[in-house]
Amino acid sequence: MAMARPCVYPNLIAGMARKQITRRMIAAEVGKTPEQVGNWLAGKGQFPIVAAIKVQTKFFPEIPITTLFDFCPIEGCEAKTIIT
Repeated sequence: MAMARPCVYPNLIAGMARKQITRRMIAAEVGKTPEQVGNWLAGKGQFPIVAAIKVQTKFFPEIPITTLFDFCPIEGCEAKTIIT
């Protein structure tokens, strides 16, 4: 059985799934490639603050940015708040 990928931004990923927002859509908003966005989501670097603000403003205005981008280290993720 394959292991699930670690969830570095669990609230963002949950919100993306709920609203059917793709990496491609986020990439277009922040001016990066879908691969770069995928890397950020996988914990290979962190979202730049300007990109995070653009994503929150465009796609998730109802969620505070600190909740949306609550960061979990790959090892032992324990986000303070997981939105559902």
